[in-house]
Amino acid sequence: QQIRAAGDPVPIIALTAHIGPEQGESYVAAAMQDVVHKPIDKAELIQALKRWLPAAPPTGDMPATQVEQPDQAESVAGPTAKQQCLDDATLKELMEDIGEDNFQRALGILLPESKRRMQTLEAAWQQRDLNELANEAHTLSSSLSSFGAKRLGGILRELEHAAAAQDETAVAQLLPQMSEQYHHAHQALTRLNTTDESK
Repeated sequence: QQIRAAGDPVPIIALTAHIGPEQGESYVAAAMQDVVHKPIDKAELIQALKRWLPAAPPTGDMPATQVEQPDQAESVAGPTAKQQCLDDATLKELMEDIGEDNFQRALGILLPESKRRMQTLEAAWQQRDLNELANEAHTLSSSLSSFGAKRLGGILRELEHAAAAQDETAVAQLLPQMSEQYHHAHQALTRLNTTDESK
């Protein structure tokens, strides 16, 4: 409702384990457009995205998005954290499922949103608000893993569990790893983004 009050028309889809009709009506009353139920059904999620992601503007002869490959010199030296930050198979499957245009639109939303949530997570740590930190880590893990950032997603899940357990020592150890992986993943996803949504 605060988003709508600010005049932002961005589509909002509820993700919930509560499947009663009264819950669905409450989400619509709260200015959400749609509901996807847990456990997530891939086909249901894809259909929801297709319903609410607007078509990207014409791009002429722009080539399809390609997953960046490491150069030969880096490959000889062995995989680096930067090379391993995105899972090619996950990205390819997502592009095939929702199409190139919807992929670009979703990526244009993900990039600034993940940056905002990362700032919220860091602020929660500064305030030692581990409950808020756990919530942000949970959301970031789910969204970024969906775009191939599997390693980052794993670290965020560990961070979520450590924060939920109020284990400040574990959180302090995981935060530098998370920051490094997020930096690499955000850079790699930004290179894949051909729209101006996240600029």
